[in-house]
Amino acid sequence: MATVAESMSEFKSDVDVNNLPDRISQAVLSRARRQPSHPCLVDSERTLDYAGLVSAIEECKTFLTSHQVGPGDRVLLIAENSITLVAFMMATSELNAWAVPVNSRLTDYEIRNIADDCQPRIIIYTTAVSVTAAQHADAMNHSLTTSLPTAGTFRHSDVQTDAVAEPVSAAAEEQVFALIYTSGTTGKPKGVMLTHGNVLFAATQSGSIRHLSTDSFVYAALPMSHSFGLTSCALATLIYGGSLYLEPKFSAATCLQTLLQGGITLFMGVPPMYNSLIDEIKRQGVNISELKLTYLFIGGASLDMETKRYIEGVFGMPLHNGYGLTETSPTVAALPYYVQLNNLSCGPAIPGIEVKLIDPDGNEIHDGEIGELWTRGPHVMKGYYNKPELTAQVLQDDGWLNTQDLARMDENKNLFIVGRTKELIIRSGFNVYPAEVEAAINEHDSVLQSAVVGVKSDNNESVVAFVQLSEGLYASDEELREFCKERLSPYKVPSTFVFLDTLPASGTGKILKASLSKMAQEAIS
Repeated sequence: MATVAESMSEFKSDVDVNNLPDRISQAVLSRARRQPSHPCLVDSERTLDYAGLVSAIEECKTFLTSHQVGPGDRVLLIAENSITLVAFMMATSELNAWAVPVNSRLTDYEIRNIADDCQPRIIIYTTAVSVTAAQHADAMNHSLTTSLPTAGTFRHSDVQTDAVAEPVSAAAEEQVFALIYTSGTTGKPKGVMLTHGNVLFAATQSGSIRHLSTDSFVYAALPMSHSFGLTSCALATLIYGGSLYLEPKFSAATCLQTLLQGGITLFMGVPPMYNSLIDEIKRQGVNISELKLTYLFIGGASLDMETKRYIEGVFGMPLHNGYGLTETSPTVAALPYYVQLNNLSCGPAIPGIEVKLIDPDGNEIHDGEIGELWTRGPHVMKGYYNKPELTAQVLQDDGWLNTQDLARMDENKNLFIVGRTKELIIRSGFNVYPAEVEAAINEHDSVLQSAVVGVKSDNNESVVAFVQLSEGLYASDEELREFCKERLSPYKVPSTFVFLDTLPASGTGKILKASLSKMAQEAIS
């Protein structure tokens, strides 16, 4: 098996990572000029070649311009993976506007909060592929419908005349390309500003590490509203001239059928996706030895050795791990294509960036020791939109970003993520922030206070809520669950509610979550 250095030196590509264009759309359009008839975007109904994508981008660009979208405007895309979504994101890039892709599976409550925060010039709904997008359009009373010959049919709002455009950066690569929302530990939505430079760098490095090429056929079920699905999967594939199979919503049965029939060469997913896919393979009793898969990548959640070995055993090939976060566009570390390690390493830091581990006293530590992971480089976000105080908490003036994750590094500079200093829960590959869930629970009239923790469960994390009711009032766990479903996405809704007379607290009144974590483990075991 090749070493990291050997694998990187062996890979030859026609993408020059040291000479990138100013905008992400220019990289895709440049590829289209070189291979116009090559299959580009594929879904269950049609195949669009690269020339077709150019047409779709032009259609969306014309539509946006006619609806007063210009440089610095935000375009809110309530969407699931689709040709329409890809075309609109490239069109916003061409106009120097900001794409704000949001998963249509969020609740109305969550989407309204995001809309209030980003103040879009227009809202687009990919209703042709998403029932939930149509439901959101209904809830927002946005009934306008447009059908474009190549980009497809979608619903949209009127022009939001009170929206104010953001200034355009003097350096084109520093202009914001996408605003990716993450709730954050504050419980309020935070828009992570990813520039063209951020995303171009991360996408090209991701493609190089995975040896993407015109022969690559990548299964894209990871939502493009998240940086993993957007940058590492979709944009990397297009920059390297591959073909992208767009799946609006992951289904193990549909995925397996596509893998068996569609010639997919690369699959990227989170652990629960792999687990459900393997269950489906066993349920159907199909032979997967004829699959054209050449590469498996996993990310978005913690991985254990049992799961890694299980997946590798079923598919008969190495499972490559990686690490990243929205604020780093997202990749920090990843195992290159030809490298196989029999451990849980995320691989080395990707080329062109820096990482360091810091102890609680602020000192840099070295091989084998555990510390807080910091990173610096062209992958690091511009900041949180309209939240300079929150930005300053994690991003220093010299460019170093505190990931707030704990890691160690071996003698070969491979990173191992060992824990989190923040309270983030990762459920089915999606981030769940306790503060956001607690804020929703605490809106109930019977609730005095609550505390939410995550507990490891079946290669996933369960969300457990501890609730203290107001004296003399009552609420059942089912009542609170339904209450949360109205305010939170399904993966954020607690799986277990535990009622306590009083939540354990320190002398200063701080809730003792360490104690609750132990209780939570007992509650679900």
